[in-house]
Amino acid sequence: MARKLLLLTFGAFLVLAALSAREARAAELLMYKSALCPWCKVWEKDIGSFYGKTDEAKMLPLRRLDIKKPVPKNLAYIKGVIYTPTFVVVDGKREVGRIVGYISE
Repeated sequence: MARKLLLLTFGAFLVLAALSAREARAAELLMYKSALCPWCKVWEKDIGSFYGKTDEAKMLPLRRLDIKKPVPKNLAYIKGVIYTPTFVVVDGKREVGRIVGYISE
């Protein structure tokens, strides 16, 4: 039950963020992660393993970024990512939404 509620909440966030984006083709979901982050591993097991097959992934393709590596120049406008996982929805050069952390059942 808790997992379904979590997936529903996460899905709703993604859909709302995508709908508020100006151009769906420019929007994407960024996941800032770390190899040392236990919650990143849990997210990958719970959601990441099938995210690419969902309707949300069609609107917001996922790009994983290692928080320890240099930020790509085209994402330099995103500030304040400290914790992992952090999920940021972007549209072009505009941040649309952000979720910090992940709670499993």
